[in-house]
Amino acid sequence: MLDAATRPTPLDRLDPRTRIVFVLLAALTIVALDDLRAALAALLVATLLLVASRPPRRRLGWQLLAIEGVLIGILVTLPFTVSGDPLWRVGPFTATVQGLERAVLIVLRANAVAFTVLAFLGGMDLARLDRALAQLRVPPLLVHTLTFSVRYVDVLRREAGRVRDAMRVRGFTPGTNRHTYRTLGWFVATLMLGSLERSERILDAMRCRGFDGSFPLDATHAAWPRRDLVLLTASGTLMAIAILVTHLGSPW
Repeated sequence: MLDAATRPTPLDRLDPRTRIVFVLLAALTIVALDDLRAALAALLVATLLLVASRPPRRRLGWQLLAIEGVLIGILVTLPFTVSGDPLWRVGPFTATVQGLERAVLIVLRANAVAFTVLAFLGGMDLARLDRALAQLRVPPLLVHTLTFSVRYVDVLRREAGRVRDAMRVRGFTPGTNRHTYRTLGWFVATLMLGSLERSERILDAMRCRGFDGSFPLDATHAAWPRRDLVLLTASGTLMAIAILVTHLGSPW
């Protein structure tokens, strides 16, 4: 998901810590919305933020395809699992109005959260993200786990491709039989053992270079910009008002 933006955008002027905190506040706010109109408004705002971030179209298309593929499954199946007023019937299964409303609400909120994350964090390089998390006092173990997970996921993908090609060269054809299940088990085991051996080599190499369990931080980013504090205060206030209005009702 993390990809350095090719063109500077207004969001790039924000401190990385501000972007992370804003995403966290926005996600908590969106999840707390239980009204379809409020969720739709949040999705519209998130869409505008995503457009303003100007992400690479090709990469964004694949990301949205993965997200929407899961959400479409929820939208299709959830109406049949919630009791309520019948809407339509498919064989022995009955979709309800309440189930459809819940499915639409989940889809709207999930898309709003995903668009916000892509807008604020999609163009941030991994080094800046790690530094910001460390400055936000996130436990170092979590920061290191994120760093190496993102860094080596492509290495694992290439290794899986080599093992898969080796299986094809040897004439392996998947099917619903015991041989296929046993082969896929060996495939997963090979990846796990290879990842373990690689991690041990990487750790040894880092220790040889003086790694003591922490990465040095850039001291020039220690001070939190006043402009960002004002933005977080204003946006946090608006989010709190939105939650109160949604749950307590508008006073007007």
